[in-house]
Formats: sequence, C-alpha cells, structure tokens
Amino acid sequence: MVIVMRQGCRPEDIARVEARLKSLGLSVFLSNGRAKTVAGALWDTKSGDIRDFEVLPGVIEVIRITEPFKLASRSFHPEKTVIRVKDAVIGGPEVALMAGPCTVESEAQTIEAAEKVAAAGAKVLRGGAFKPRSSPYSFQGLGEEGLRILGKASKRTGLAVISEVMDVGQIPMMMQYVDIFQVGARNMQNFSLLRELGRTRKPVLLKRGLSATIEEWLMSAEYIMAGGNHEVMLCERGIRTFETYTRNTLDISCIPVVHKLSHLPVIVDPSHAIGIRAKVPPLALAAVAAGADGLLIEVHPDPDNALCDGAQSLFPEQFADLAARLRIIAPAIGRTL
Repeated sequence: MVIVMRQGCRPEDIARVEARLKSLGLSVFLSNGRAKTVAGALWDTKSGDIRDFEVLPGVIEVIRITEPFKLASRSFHPEKTVIRVKDAVIGGPEVALMAGPCTVESEAQTIEAAEKVAAAGAKVLRGGAFKPRSSPYSFQGLGEEGLRILGKASKRTGLAVISEVMDVGQIPMMMQYVDIFQVGARNMQNFSLLRELGRTRKPVLLKRGLSATIEEWLMSAEYIMAGGNHEVMLCERGIRTFETYTRNTLDISCIPVVHKLSHLPVIVDPSHAIGIRAKVPPLALAAVAAGADGLLIEVHPDPDNALCDGAQSLFPEQFADLAARLRIIAPAIGRTL
C-alpha cells in the first residue's frame, strides 16, 4: 500500500499516518520526493480497511500496489533512486563507470589497473577476492588478502571498491574493505544472503541470475530492501539462451523495462555478457544509449596472462578509448560521464 501525502503537508500529518500504520504492526517506509511524501506499508487484508487512511489530514490518496515487488516499485518511489559512494553518483545524470580486474591476483596488478581506470574516468574499482568458479580446480581468489590489496588501491586512487560477497559469514569481514557489496548471478536467489545484506547499510549491486525473469530479479532486490537497505542497484550481465557464440546474451531490453517498473539504478556488465574482448565496447555503447545508469567492465593490465576471464577483459588503453567514446554518446541522451 502507498499513501500519498499532500504537497507541503505538515510534519505532524506524516507522523500521524506513520504512527497509525505502526499501531497496526506494519512495516513503514517513507519516501521523500521533491513534490510530496509517500508512505509505504506492507499491507494484508487482516490489517483493516485501507480507506480508513484516506480521511486522515494531509492524505491525497491511498494506492494498493499490485506488483509483487513493493519497495522496488515505481508506485512506492516515483523518483529514481540515486546512490552516492565516495565520488561515484549512481542513478543520477552521470553514467557511472566501474572497472578493474575480474580477480585480484597481486598488489602490483591491482594498483596498476586501479590507476589506469581512474585516469580514464572510472569512479569505482571492481575486483574479486572470492571467486565462484564453475570448476573447483580453477583459481578461487586471494580471500581477505585480496580485499586488503583492494583497500590499498582505493587509498591510492580514491576509487570506491566493489567486490563480490558469496556467503553470509563473509559480510562482517568485508564490511571494513568494500564500499559496495556485489551479489553474483549464482547467488541472486540466495535469500539468506540477501536478507543479511538487507541489515547492512552499504549499497548492494545485485546481478541478474542466468535464467531469471525480470520479476524474479526485482523480487530478489525486494528481499534486500525489506531488511531496510534501500541502496540497491540492479546489474544485467547477460542471460542464458540457446546462443553459443557468445558467453551469454545481453538483454538490452531489460534496461527500459526495469526503469519503467522500478526506481532502482540499472548497471550493465558487458564483459560477462559477451565474453569476447573485442565485442565489449559495442555492447557498452549500446547499453548507455538504452539508458543504463552505469557500466561494470573488466580491465586488466595484461589480460592475455590473467588468471580469470582474460578473454573478456579490456586492455587499459581499450578502456580509455571506450570512455572517450562514451563521452560523445552520453550528452546525446541527456547524460554526462
């Protein structure tokens, strides 16, 4: 249920509505836009008649949200969510660039990558310390040592850090190192992990599952938001189809669809979608043209010798060239870079 308050209504009117909802044992979420305040509550038929709220002072209307995802819905939060992490602003007019190696291999490799992506315009450093690999014999990451290296790179460059969390038990340790938690495609429906991330107050990037529908993806975001953490961004990283030439199939159409359904920022990971270095820039350009709020791109100083996903990682020079081309496209669609 969404309760829309009148523009310029008194603070006590909002407080009265909030108190009434809480007296019924409901969870209440306030959204303050430029024009009005919206109060959202997770309502069920046992809670009473929603029309009782229509007569309260300051209330314009009461709307029942029909989508299964309530907090992620545009009905609850009409304006886009904007997430600020250090110098990065995600969801605003600027297209946010997140870049770095697939996995942290060494301090020298990570710092070199961080310095070069920062010079090209990235605001967030990506790097995996824990790597979920298809084979148990593949490189699994450096663990906490990798996070320490990311921290050093962040201090040197000023970049925010995003890294993947794979397990509930990793959250307390990672809190001191990362600025954004990344939930990988394989964990999109790891509801225990999502609930625990909902109790944190760090932004979460939620990747779309390999075969997940848009509704399932948004419902996973709902798990995080229901815990009180509303700083969620959605990441399209390609879905599994019958096509075998590319690693996955990037669903460009999901960008405008999600923007219509939800207020959450949409990030695109073209590296995992295509899996082919030369094809990453065209997908990145297309994603921004379609309205993506940011890009998550793999960049490695020496991708031919990378321990993980070298075939889809850009050379730093390629990333710098891509950023320059994005600066030409962004103004044409009302964005900046």
